[in-house]
Amino acid sequence: MDNKENKYSKVASCICWISPITFLLSFILVLIYSIGYNLEKLYRDACKITMYENPILDISLTKENESFHEIKLLSLENKDTFCDCSYVEEKSNETFARTCSDDSLLFGCNQYNSSKFASKILNSTLFISNYKGNYWTFFDRIRKNKYGELRCKEDEPLKLCGYLDSFENPLCVKDGETCPLSYFVYYLNSNNELINISNKTYSRPQSHFINKVIASEKENATIFDINQILTYKDIRHPKINEDEKIFKLNLFITTCSSKKDFYRANKFTNEPLPDWFNGRNVYYYYIIYPGSMLENQIRERHINLFNNRAILGIRITILLIKIWFFCLSILNLKIINKKPLLILSIINLVFILGFFVLIVLNIISFEGAYKMTINLNEYLRRKEIDRNNGSGEAPFAFDIINTILEFICLLLYTLYSLFYYLEKNKNEDITEKLLIN
Repeated sequence: MDNKENKYSKVASCICWISPITFLLSFILVLIYSIGYNLEKLYRDACKITMYENPILDISLTKENESFHEIKLLSLENKDTFCDCSYVEEKSNETFARTCSDDSLLFGCNQYNSSKFASKILNSTLFISNYKGNYWTFFDRIRKNKYGELRCKEDEPLKLCGYLDSFENPLCVKDGETCPLSYFVYYLNSNNELINISNKTYSRPQSHFINKVIASEKENATIFDINQILTYKDIRHPKINEDEKIFKLNLFITTCSSKKDFYRANKFTNEPLPDWFNGRNVYYYYIIYPGSMLENQIRERHINLFNNRAILGIRITILLIKIWFFCLSILNLKIINKKPLLILSIINLVFILGFFVLIVLNIISFEGAYKMTINLNEYLRRKEIDRNNGSGEAPFAFDIINTILEFICLLLYTLYSLFYYLEKNKNEDITEKLLIN
């Protein structure tokens, strides 16, 4: 056995020694991210729901110009069409169907169509125009001065328009632009209908802007109640998640609508409207971004990769690649002809490159988990919510150790594949020469 064969044999031994440790760590991490981090995941979901929304720049009861469009207070867009028969005695045992049959409609079932959205508030249609930019557009305009105070950046002309989020980061817009809507006065007639909105572009120095208006049947609605339709089945068997109440919405208008008036005005479902709508109201809210601290900024990449599907996909794929190389190093094939050797080398190269990419994606994922924990704890403190959520440093340190081991594995796999290919290729060349002679 020559020097090169010794090299890849030694590397194979290292792989055999370190693989069981990394297998165990990978399995533990899968458990941590699939079972734990409940509040962090809620915080991540709250950020995903809100941070892509563009702030409202102006609001009106008429379409003042082409930049205005009807507001979407409650929308079924991007949701499945469904038929609700849960309140009809003859049909109550039926499961939800996508569309109501003629028979179901005759019995009084309600058809909810995904093309529908509600834009009428207190019997008046609202039109809005939006600022061209989302949360990250504004966040990138913030800096800290030498005294540690949060200010608008000075490398371009910016003006202060109040607060951006729950962390009271400054909201900065370009000089000459109108501040997003943060304050308005509304007027109702004797029939409790909205007839006028004034002071609609007035912005106070210490105020949060209104970045989305929502209609919800729930009192004290949360971010997770946006665009949620309550059926009779939901009313009888409510699903309550106490943690979601941490992310409450803010009242837009203190006056509510009856559910029947709201659904009828917006033609949200077919008539006749069921009797169980009686006595139920629709309330109007707006969102304040949950926010992010400047020192631990949450980015889009953290939101995209810190979720169950992405985390489990990354971790399971990493584990499978580890198993591949572990099996290869154990088998340490002795007989292989040139064509399969080339194919095996290409497969190994793809696995090595994929393994590197997955490690990088996993780093972004657990970096996101850490930042979510830090920001969540500050959010809870500011909201004066007493929850012991931990510092987030222990899982983060655990992930760092695991990542170091995975980079070591990557190096060993690369060296093993290289030495193995060179050695086998050399042996086959020698064999071919002997056959020729």
